[in-house]
Amino acid sequence: MRYKPIESRNDALDRIAGLGYDEFSIASYEENWQREQGEPDIEITRNAEHAVDRFLTLCGRAVCVELRGIQPGGSETALCIGGTAPDLSEKGEYIEWSKPEQEQNSQLQANGRWRDDAAPEAAPGEFCRRPDGGEDAFVKMLKERTRELRHLRLQLAQARADSPKPGPRESELPPLFSAVLEKTDAQLRQEARFHVQRSENGMSWETVTEHCCLGGCDLGVYTFPTERDALLFAALLQAAGYRPPHNIACPACYAEYQKDCI
Repeated sequence: MRYKPIESRNDALDRIAGLGYDEFSIASYEENWQREQGEPDIEITRNAEHAVDRFLTLCGRAVCVELRGIQPGGSETALCIGGTAPDLSEKGEYIEWSKPEQEQNSQLQANGRWRDDAAPEAAPGEFCRRPDGGEDAFVKMLKERTRELRHLRLQLAQARADSPKPGPRESELPPLFSAVLEKTDAQLRQEARFHVQRSENGMSWETVTEHCCLGGCDLGVYTFPTERDALLFAALLQAAGYRPPHNIACPACYAEYQKDCI
């Protein structure tokens, strides 16, 4: 296994989207203890563009972040890694597996199709079918395992959200807030843990504090008149030790999830 620097956002998007995965997970370790204990915050999305943008954003904010491709059977293959830790790159790097590692860790080739010895060939995003139109028992098993995996992810997200995390004491908040208010816009952008973006109409700025745990959709969105206001809001939340819930799904994604479970 070796690492190759990510040159640009478009380069990463072309490469990741061309691998043929239908789902991606972004596993981020915002604190050192999460990385040490192997307890990341996990976001699942079917949108390759969102996955790449989210990964690149977190590279400059989280201690460690991984972008993984999810195979139909539920197993995951690490595609990119980055972060602010000394042994990682804040611009992100591709993970290039050797041929033996590829055979061991992935059932997908670079062109996004099944290996010949794994299953009949199928177009990305479609299940293999027999000539008579029925589904193979192997394919039915994959669908069942995929549904089980999604259910387990929801349960894991719930457990992590319910687990108490240590935060600053009240007596520590005034100096923390004072330090935040003295920072420049550039410092706030670099240290922001929450996504700050222009609104769709371009007239205001938004701080996004929560995302759908199934599709990555923006949920907790707060609007401000200036970018600095939005950045300060994000920084103050971080200083106060606020941790958003990771078990929330938007109505549209949850309806699709329930449809898959039927």
